[in-house]
Amino acid sequence: KSKNFFSHLAASEDWREREFTLMQIHTFRKIAIKLYDELDYRPLLHICNTSGIINYPKAHFDMVRTGIGLYGFGNDKPEDQKLKPIGTLKTIISQI
Repeated sequence: KSKNFFSHLAASEDWREREFTLMQIHTFRKIAIKLYDELDYRPLLHICNTSGIINYPKAHFDMVRTGIGLYGFGNDKPEDQKLKPIGTLKTIISQI
């Protein structure tokens, strides 16, 4: 059974929030180190969403979680060109 310790980067796509995101990563790393000292096992760490994968490669830890990137969207148009959608979401409006 795998045990995980994770969080989510709230503004990893916004370069104006870079300091905030770096602080999130730093805090996550600091808490993870404390967890390692207290636990008798090592949980897998993950914090990166699609933009985090692209913008913060040093924060990849043990795993990453591609979300909107699976649908071909990244940080910006040039980055979007490198992504290939692997699925689509479709629905039928049944009532208005």
